[in-house]
Formats: sequence, structure tokens, C-alpha cells
Amino acid sequence: MRKRLDADEAKARGHLDDIRIRALGSLELPEAVRELVTSTTLVQREDEFYDDVLVAFARMGGILTPFEQQRLRTFGYACDPKERLAELVSGK
Repeated sequence: MRKRLDADEAKARGHLDDIRIRALGSLELPEAVRELVTSTTLVQREDEFYDDVLVAFARMGGILTPFEQQRLRTFGYACDPKERLAELVSGK
């Protein structure tokens, strides 16, 4: 599972770099933008079951990267769902 998650993320980051190079030339995107774009679109494009694998890996006690931890929190898995919903409603 760890190899699959790493491979999917690496492919997505490669696609993001290609997009950045084509769209923005030599401009650098802030890391926060890179993470947001990667976490919401490109990783899922590489593996439609990415989130399922990530959740299963986390539940089995796998060590998550900061990106994976944030992705799970963003989508309400690695936190109190009520707390996350309150954050979303409040615009945080």
C-alpha cells in the first residue's frame, strides 16, 4: 500500500510540474497551492481508489506523510467529523 500511495503521489506531482511549466513558464507556485491542487485533483486522477487505499493504510497503522495526513483531514477522515464540518461552515 505504501508503494502504491507513493507512486500515485509522485505521478500527480509530475503532472503538476508539467502543468506549471506549460502554464506559467518559470514562475514557481507556492507550496500550499501545489498541495491543494495535488490533493484535490491529480492524485485521484492517477488512482480512482487512492482515498480508499489511504484510509485503509491509515487504519492499519501505516505511517502517513504530512500530505496524506492533511488530505485525510481535509476530507474529514482523520479528525472529528463534527469539528471538520464546523470548520467548513465557518470558512476556515
